[in-house]
Amino acid sequence: MGEDALLHDLLSRTADGAYIVDERQRIVAGNAAAVDLLGFTAQEVMGQPCHQIIGGRADGGCVICRRGCQPFVASNRGELVPSFDVQVRTAHGRSRWVNAGVIAITVADDQGAPASVVIHLLRDVEAKKQAETFAAEVAALTQQIKPKPTSSTPHY
Repeated sequence: MGEDALLHDLLSRTADGAYIVDERQRIVAGNAAAVDLLGFTAQEVMGQPCHQIIGGRADGGCVICRRGCQPFVASNRGELVPSFDVQVRTAHGRSRWVNAGVIAITVADDQGAPASVVIHLLRDVEAKKQAETFAAEVAALTQQIKPKPTSSTPHY
């Protein structure tokens, strides 16, 4: 089995959404789980910059996905990049939380020369993030209704 076939076989066997991105950060392959997760067809993403499709932001809205993003650069330098939660855009314009992991590997290009690609693995964590937000809101409300000591309240 050739490298290209092996990569496509691996991506077809994961429930996580996956995109393969070339050295110019353009999407060159993806899997069915990515279509299910984000709603973009293969035709819509092929050849497009990953940051324009994924459009990821961190908690608080800070842009993560951009040209030359830290995860892409670090993984290409051979660094192991821990997975991270990121809010992405779906094809329908809605936001969705995913946990993203990146893996840089070297494959042979069409002419057989070595080429670097980065695999983006995307796992749905929308329910987890909603639960975290709810818990934070409940904690904040609890702090607001906490009784304040009065002069008649004993202090221990």
